[in-house]
Amino acid sequence: MNNVIEQKESSGKICKWEYDASGNITKYVDSEGHTTKYEYDLNGNNTKIVDAKGNYVSMEYNYLNLLSKKESNGKLLETYSYDNAGNLIKKIDSNGTVYTYEYSATNQITKMVKTSKNGKAKYSEIYSYDKGDNLSKITYDDGTEESFTYNGNGDVTSYKDKNGNKTLYSYSYNGNLVKVTKPDGNFNCYSYDENNNLTVKEECDAKTGESHLTNYSYDANGNCTREGVSLGEDKKYIYTYYKYDCMNNLISVSDSPNDAKAPNKTYKYDLDNNVIEKTEGQDTITYCYDKDGNLISMITPNNEVSFDRDNLDRIVNTNQNGKHVSYEYDADGNKSKITYSDGKVVSYEYDGNGNIISLKNDNKSTYFTYDYLNNITEKSSNGVGETYKYDNSHNLVKVYATEGIRAYLIDNYEYDANGNIINHKESGRYTEKTKETKYEYDVENKLTKETIISDGKESTTKYEYDGFGNLISETKDSYKTYCKYNHLNQLIEKYNDNDIDASGLIKGIKYSYDSHGNLASINDYKSSVIAKFSATYNENGQIKTAFKNVNTNGIKDITSNYEYDGSGNLIKEANVVQSLTNKTSTETQYIYDYTEKNPTVLSEIKNNGVTIDYAYGCDNKKTDVTVDTNILYKKTHETYSVSTDIIGSTRWAFDSIGNVCASTEYDAWGNVTENSGLTVNASVPTVNITKSYTGHIYDEGTRFWNAGAREYDPFTKRFTSMDPENGNIYMPETLHKYSYASNNPVMNVDLNGRFTTSTFEKAACSAVKAAIGGIYTFTETTVNVWNDFNNLIDRIPAPVKAAVAIAGTGVAIASGVAPGAAVLTMAMAMGEGAAVNLAFYAVGSYVTGKQMTWKDAIKTAGKGALDGAFLNGIGQGIAGAGRILVNNKAGIKNFYVDETGSVKIDGLSDGKSGSTSNTSNTLYHYTNKKGMNGIIDSNQLNPSLKANNPKDARYGNGQYLSDITPDSVTPGQLGKKFINVPNKYKYTNYVEIDVSELDVVKGRGGVFVIPNKVPLDLTNRIISYGKVGQ
Repeated sequence: MNNVIEQKESSGKICKWEYDASGNITKYVDSEGHTTKYEYDLNGNNTKIVDAKGNYVSMEYNYLNLLSKKESNGKLLETYSYDNAGNLIKKIDSNGTVYTYEYSATNQITKMVKTSKNGKAKYSEIYSYDKGDNLSKITYDDGTEESFTYNGNGDVTSYKDKNGNKTLYSYSYNGNLVKVTKPDGNFNCYSYDENNNLTVKEECDAKTGESHLTNYSYDANGNCTREGVSLGEDKKYIYTYYKYDCMNNLISVSDSPNDAKAPNKTYKYDLDNNVIEKTEGQDTITYCYDKDGNLISMITPNNEVSFDRDNLDRIVNTNQNGKHVSYEYDADGNKSKITYSDGKVVSYEYDGNGNIISLKNDNKSTYFTYDYLNNITEKSSNGVGETYKYDNSHNLVKVYATEGIRAYLIDNYEYDANGNIINHKESGRYTEKTKETKYEYDVENKLTKETIISDGKESTTKYEYDGFGNLISETKDSYKTYCKYNHLNQLIEKYNDNDIDASGLIKGIKYSYDSHGNLASINDYKSSVIAKFSATYNENGQIKTAFKNVNTNGIKDITSNYEYDGSGNLIKEANVVQSLTNKTSTETQYIYDYTEKNPTVLSEIKNNGVTIDYAYGCDNKKTDVTVDTNILYKKTHETYSVSTDIIGSTRWAFDSIGNVCASTEYDAWGNVTENSGLTVNASVPTVNITKSYTGHIYDEGTRFWNAGAREYDPFTKRFTSMDPENGNIYMPETLHKYSYASNNPVMNVDLNGRFTTSTFEKAACSAVKAAIGGIYTFTETTVNVWNDFNNLIDRIPAPVKAAVAIAGTGVAIASGVAPGAAVLTMAMAMGEGAAVNLAFYAVGSYVTGKQMTWKDAIKTAGKGALDGAFLNGIGQGIAGAGRILVNNKAGIKNFYVDETGSVKIDGLSDGKSGSTSNTSNTLYHYTNKKGMNGIIDSNQLNPSLKANNPKDARYGNGQYLSDITPDSVTPGQLGKKFINVPNKYKYTNYVEIDVSELDVVKGRGGVFVIPNKVPLDLTNRIISYGKVGQ
């Protein structure tokens, strides 16, 4: 049957498959010897999957061979019902929530209703379409609407949010985005080269006429080799240069084009293109992997972190500089137990939807309950806790403190149509003072006004921005502060009216930056001590050393040093505090949970004998804090419950009987306005267990928040270094290198210093997720040479996210959204701990419709090919997810056509790659007129070579063909099919070829390849040729 039975890569890895008589995979053994088994019914439907641990998922199907029931280890997960057209019309999850769907005559989903198990609660959405079956409107349960318009190619040309604010999109003839006009009238323009690579990015302030330019250059393989950012002065640019190896792996980043000086960063790779060594300045980091390509250690000059994994590739033990943390998992793959480095144990239980329902920490238990939409409704511990109420849009509107049978209102929230908080009332239950905060926003949802009413006093702060998203003025009551910026959007000066003398000289605060855009110094020219702050950074833009002049509370200054692990997590902070009388040194070591997408701090180990352990509950927010002290032979041990606010900032800590023992308050931007630490021992200074804005580490030295990839300064409301991600050209707010949370800190958070996310990121009710799919193409639109998997996920078409979350993959595909992106969405969900989703099997063969192949995406995610990818791949076992995907019987041959290794084929003694999957003897090669004439004249078809053009050779070297008939499509449709760009000039002509007795490998739908490195002789094989569409 020509089935792949063994794959041996050049690195020595061997994977094996077994099949039944029908060609279905029955057994898969990975390179580590881990076995996965599969069973099928008489119709070839996959009925059971047993993993290497013995856990299993079983499936049942209806008469149409559609999945009707799914169980995990005998526990019901979901049931499904369909109409006669095969559309999913009903789904019931493990908690009894019922999802129903209605469809149009063209099988487009028109209505979705979610109903609670008891039938008392419902939520619905209605979907409308234009004549081209493009999603044109979503009507939500509360009556609000989002709407979209499209051009003839199906690209979104306008988007109107729930408040009626409109964003406009314009495109070139071949489908490249050339202009985005924001609701406030400011706009961005883009230019491309002949290969559709982005060459110029221009950000424009419509009011002032000023523009900021960035240009890009590429090699023949489409790799970005130079990035230039305009300084706005005599057309001067700052350039960054990139070099690549023959496999298109990035090998160096430099400020110099010809290695005139040592590169800032260099990379080395193994035969599987995993990064094994990274040099940053004078420091070298090494990485090691197991046979399956999972990261097992990372070593820097100052520290080492290693990982032990089970036979499902999950992390079961970490060793961070001698500090061990171990993990256990339940049968559904949920993390069920963590044993901390000090021996403390935290265990978890989950419901069928993967929600945490109990957390046990020492002798303390915390319980969680959820509504039919999986929103948390109650958290309780020892009779003390909180309850949560929501409106019809799933917005949290009330929070109550519960003590036994009594409940006391803590928070009350009101929202605008876009889900922005416009009013927050605090009862003062724990602070003994009432407080009301009102917020206003502009048409781009940036915070523009904050009014605080507390104890009868009212204070108003107004914020004004320029066209690039820089905060240019802040007026608190009658006190106005101004900010100035350079052409790189770097804050260079901050002052108020009182800082301007009679001659017009400004004596305010000035900021300077190093050559890589990191904040290097802060000088206050109105102070007796001018130098306020200075810092040095590593090559990733993270602070290495810092000096801060304090001169408050008896402290003169603080000198700090920082160390990071191989993935950029802060693992040690050492501070030397110079007071008026003496000098003291403090040191804190941070221990992480690397199984999380964004590693969370499990422990803070201080050199004064204090250890603080954190346990996380629903939404990965802090739930418990345990403080241990061992000072002068006196030991203490106490666990406290903590309460977090709507964006995850810790507010209060409670002892075992519900008394507040520590608290912190913040303003909208994360400045600490009030703080009372915990006193645990007379010999120990106050311990801060609640000071954590959106869950981040408070940097005692700089007074910034450590946000992972960089530090956030709440005083300037900006990051101190540039965003390592280049953002998304379709979303201009993501392009700013320094802004925090898209200037909306009330609703948005930045959990890792790389990506802004909404705290209410719900696919069923968030804005752009509805239909921007028409403008996302997965091409190199962001010119992001650090194109890690998480960035890929952020660029998934919005309707895919919405549809997958609303109705599952079947509806996503039925709704016409890109199935490849749907798979990636599920991969992300899987990375976050969801059970294996059978939809991987259903749509796996579509994945390679993306520019980046699935194999490449998995490698980047699972192994962390470049900076920051480790943040999202270390503990996820995403490489394992990739292996699950390639086991798909319809797609397994597609992903292992690789000239760097050998493939054994069942039934072929010569060991050639691939299988003859085409049922017809003829296929079509599509090209332009010149290419067609060249083929006819030479009687040869040249191969596409991966080294020359990886986009055209995504399945390896060879001749690429299709079974799509030339009279059924237009050239533009072929372009969109093959390269995700509706280029009507690339595929204008065809050559029909007889492929009898040739080894043809089937790729995704409509694509075939003949593995080859040399021209194919077409003597007596050309059947016909001509124009496409005729």
